[in-house]
Amino acid sequence: MDIKIAVFTNNDGITENMGKEGHICFFEKKDDVWQIYKKEAFSPGTGIVTLRKDYTELADMLDGCRIFVAKVISGLAFNVMDRKGIHLWEFEGRPEAFLDQVARGEKAYKKELEGMDESGLVSYYVKKDEGKYAVDVHSLMKENGDLTSKKILKPFFKTKKFYELEAIFDHIPPWLYKELEGFGLTMDVLSEGNGKSVCLIRPAVCDDSI
Repeated sequence: MDIKIAVFTNNDGITENMGKEGHICFFEKKDDVWQIYKKEAFSPGTGIVTLRKDYTELADMLDGCRIFVAKVISGLAFNVMDRKGIHLWEFEGRPEAFLDQVARGEKAYKKELEGMDESGLVSYYVKKDEGKYAVDVHSLMKENGDLTSKKILKPFFKTKKFYELEAIFDHIPPWLYKELEGFGLTMDVLSEGNGKSVCLIRPAVCDDSI
């Protein structure tokens, strides 16, 4: 599988912090060598409204390239781009020093998600009734540092038919808002506060075969 990676760099070709001026360099591997196939200037403005617009346009500028690397990606930049479904990495240095590592990490993550079938999810979820489940994402991530909300939820969405899923988070992950529609799901926030958010996730169209 061909992997394309976008890297935010300064004029010296070294990764730069988001929020500063720089260039988006688009890399792909040809004949075992990483090459730039496109380069775009990026200069964010000031103020939350302007920055949100700029980072949204940046995510759209990636045009199908879903992997983005910068020296530091935090705050608004992270939230906007993560919600757009961009896979974010932080590295300091020249791209040729870390692109292979990013590519390996992406392939390993995809393989891990694909390899998690329904049997691997049983211990994460509580069956409340026929087609109704609950999962405490916050507690699972706290107990196991290798788990993320994506690792817990995405395989379930892909492999399990259900009427409703009650999910508990410390905060609702931004990617969930962006990607639920792609799974044919909707979400209602039941409660928020005191470091806990409870959501109810349901199919957008009810499946009578459950």
